[in-house]
Amino acid sequence: MLPENVEAMDNLFMTSKDVLFHIPSVVDDRTPLPQYQGFNRQKFILDLRDLKLMNSVGIRAWVHWIRSFHSPNEVRLVNCPVIFLNIASIVSDVVPNGVRIDSMILRYVNEESGATLRCLLQRPTTDTWRIPETLTHQGQTYEFDGILSKTLGRLKGETELLETMAEADLAASGLQVLTQD
Repeated sequence: MLPENVEAMDNLFMTSKDVLFHIPSVVDDRTPLPQYQGFNRQKFILDLRDLKLMNSVGIRAWVHWIRSFHSPNEVRLVNCPVIFLNIASIVSDVVPNGVRIDSMILRYVNEESGATLRCLLQRPTTDTWRIPETLTHQGQTYEFDGILSKTLGRLKGETELLETMAEADLAASGLQVLTQD
């Protein structure tokens, strides 16, 4: 349920100051990216939580679309999945200057059991992302599913890669476990 002051349309939510777009699970040559012209808003929030695939044509369309947002509009990316972060680490204009990543969803795997954790990491107030290579949750050790230094190569702000993080430190770091499989 949405708050009273939020107007909802297809994959779009608005308040008096912000517009939130939900980006679809597949971005390719057939994906219509949301139209933002005509909205008298200062901040555009792009929610990428559902993104599963972005092919080369989709990347080109995304870059053209994201670069078309003009100042003084503020553009924020939230719930960025690893697939998006990997693309952004290779293609510089996927997250152009003036666009900021505010949160990301990272995946960790327990090698022994095969169990996975999906963790939401919010942008810290210090602008230093503190991201563990491994973390402990409910007595189990989980490793990041990928190579963090490559995945996080183009994040705006400082990045501190931690070797490990204990469960007690999860909340303080801004890392929140979303799901455990």
